[in-house]
Amino acid sequence: FYEDAQGKPQLSRWLNPPFSYFQCLQGFSDLVLSSPDTVRPAFRQKDAGSRAIALRALVVLRIAPDSFAEEIASLAVSGSKEVRESAEQLILDRLVLFQPLLEKYAEKGSSDERYHAVRLLGRISDDSVSSFLTKRLEIEKSQKVIEAIQHIRGTNEPAAAAGGALEEYTL
Repeated sequence: FYEDAQGKPQLSRWLNPPFSYFQCLQGFSDLVLSSPDTVRPAFRQKDAGSRAIALRALVVLRIAPDSFAEEIASLAVSGSKEVRESAEQLILDRLVLFQPLLEKYAEKGSSDERYHAVRLLGRISDDSVSSFLTKRLEIEKSQKVIEAIQHIRGTNEPAAAAGGALEEYTL
């Protein structure tokens, strides 16, 4: 991960995404996990595209996100859509790991962070998430976040009712 003196990424010289050159190296994921502090600056690059590439590299190179959970959760609620979408891939694969971090952002983040955290939490079909979102709805002040929670609850409730009806027919 390289930036010039003005903080601009120097990735344009690569024909393929830079991480693709490391796919053939055995043990590369172990190397990354053994030195996470070396990798963390990649998540703080100024350029959103570079941060998204760092996240995609974790997916493609099959690097367990556990060591970078805080950074990934932070990027999942960030302002860049490209970065959020790249972080989502990692989060949806390991919801149990990221649920508490997303709940923290849903409670204490900025209005936009709360909104994005709530949207991600809405993808988890779990009673604890439903109860968390119900409590958030009572406390939340931001109209955008309230509407997101109401949309999630509205989407989940009919799905549960439809699932119940489907079960009755299969019995």
